[in-house]
Amino acid sequence: MTTILQQINSLDQTVFLFFNGFHNSFFDTLMWQISNRWVWVPMYIAIVVANALHFKSDWRKLIGVISVFLIAFALTDYLCVQLVRPWIARPRPAQDDSVICHLVHIVNDYRGGHYGTPSSHATNTYMLAMLTMLFFRRRKLTLFMFAWATLLSYSRIYLGVHYPGDILLGGVLGISVAFVCYKLYRWMMREDGCRSCPYLQLIEYASSG
Repeated sequence: MTTILQQINSLDQTVFLFFNGFHNSFFDTLMWQISNRWVWVPMYIAIVVANALHFKSDWRKLIGVISVFLIAFALTDYLCVQLVRPWIARPRPAQDDSVICHLVHIVNDYRGGHYGTPSSHATNTYMLAMLTMLFFRRRKLTLFMFAWATLLSYSRIYLGVHYPGDILLGGVLGISVAFVCYKLYRWMMREDGCRSCPYLQLIEYASSG
């Protein structure tokens, strides 16, 4: 088992160095901006607006869907940063205790926190992309969201703060959380016809009064 993990780690490092090695001053600036969370705030706002327009005829669904996005975002961030990273305890590529730190191209002397597996950027963005696909069922929007998640994730490799394996694990975690949250939402809203939710009926009754 140890040998297999060592081989996987070696492959991850090789792939990382391959992608991290393609750099110039223009892409240094571009990838730095792409990786900046604040750059994407307008898109986060757009997701909220899209929800409002899509579910404007049903306030209960609107509140429910927005709540799912917020809960899923908080959950992915907590699982990634507070639970999985300390458990795996894998240094980022550019950290001093990484065996390849001297080969890593970094930008603006940024190395990230000590541990980086999985990538929280990948976890959050793939979660958002998956929820968008599940709720809106629009092909072009889905392709855009997953392309955005992939580009942002690649920027983390380019900047030298994540291995491809960090991105892969983050993507799997984010998509899994999105799927579970979506199924729980459907169960609570009784769209699967599984069970009734008395407290939702109470909300409906109170609002009608």
